[in-house]
Amino acid sequence: MKKIFLVLIISLILIACGKNNKSISYEFDSSPASGYTWTYEIKDPNVLRINESFEIEKECLEDKKCSGSQIYEVIGIQKGETEINFKYSNNHDIKILKKIKIRVNEDLTLSEID
Repeated sequence: MKKIFLVLIISLILIACGKNNKSISYEFDSSPASGYTWTYEIKDPNVLRINESFEIEKECLEDKKCSGSQIYEVIGIQKGETEINFKYSNNHDIKILKKIKIRVNEDLTLSEID
């Protein structure tokens, strides 16, 4: 289990999408059959919203134990700053793997804050 967890941490991918920065996407390797799932918590949900999707590996469509990618698209809804905590957990173990601070500008463009 530690090896799987280590692989997931290493394979964590950050993708900034869109030239206008109206959204930022975060993609994480996921294997729901392992019992672990990705969740997130937004400190101030009035500032942004998140659209979730899961992309399964194409060659695994018949296998219920397939892995894939959990994708979170962050979209600004109001000017401000907030933090998102992405967690990878099962019933017994919760790990905060990625803390991201986001600024939403007046024109609803997004940027990460160091």
